[in-house]
Parts: sequence; C-alpha cells; structure tokens
Amino acid sequence: MLVDVSHPTWHTDSDSWVTDSLEIADGVVVARTLFGAEDLCMVVRVLNLTDRPYKLRQDQLLGTALQVEVYDPVHVFWGWEWF
Repeated sequence: MLVDVSHPTWHTDSDSWVTDSLEIADGVVVARTLFGAEDLCMVVRVLNLTDRPYKLRQDQLLGTALQVEVYDPVHVFWGWEWF
C-alpha cells in the first residue's frame, strides 16, 4: 500500500526510517517497514489475518516513522561491531 509521508524537516542525521508493526483492527496488522530517506515511493505491507475483508480509510494512520541507524549485518555479530 502506498503511503503519504509528512516530513517535519528534510534535514536529518539519518538516512533510514522505520515504522513498527501495528495492529489497526482485530487480525489486521501493518508490518514493520524500513525506508530510505531518499525513497520516492514508500510502501507498507498490511496483513489481514482474518477471513473477513477489511477496508482501509483514506488518511488512516498506519504508523509513525522513527529515524534509525542501520548496521551492515555482516559486520555486526552478537552485539559486537567488526570493522
């Protein structure tokens, strides 16, 4: 699902943003999503785990993005950074 992102400012210390998973209705979950600051098209995954249809409302809040620092998983092992 395409999302609209409101930026309070374009000047950030991080190039990455993440939204946490969020249950927006019984059995309907927005998946945790990682975005790059330069992404022109941002998409989140909505999972309907029920057997009933669920209709999203226009302008429905699907989560809040927080700035994060992403580490290369090849260089991070059991909490230690390897350079």
